[in-house]
Amino acid sequence: MLIEREIVEWVNKIQLEPNLHPKEKRQYEDLLHKYIHLFVFSYKNFFKITMEQHKIESFPNVKLVKTKQGRWNPKYTTMVKEELDELFEAGFLKPMETI
Repeated sequence: MLIEREIVEWVNKIQLEPNLHPKEKRQYEDLLHKYIHLFVFSYKNFFKITMEQHKIESFPNVKLVKTKQGRWNPKYTTMVKEELDELFEAGFLKPMETI
């Protein structure tokens, strides 16, 4: 369970409309506090929620095409790698066989 400090930190990270009236902003924050138990803060905790596994099927007799790897702006490379590592570690992504 999250402690109050963590909840406040999380709510403060949410970007609400900058021109939102302070009273409305406070109402949104109160709503988030009230339903904080419905949010997942880590991929590791996501599997506590009932999920259904899906598989993307392709059409029969379709030739797979391998494309060149896209390039990331170096500024985002570390951030993307960390996010992908978390997804692999949590089991959301699995390595694909090479074509």
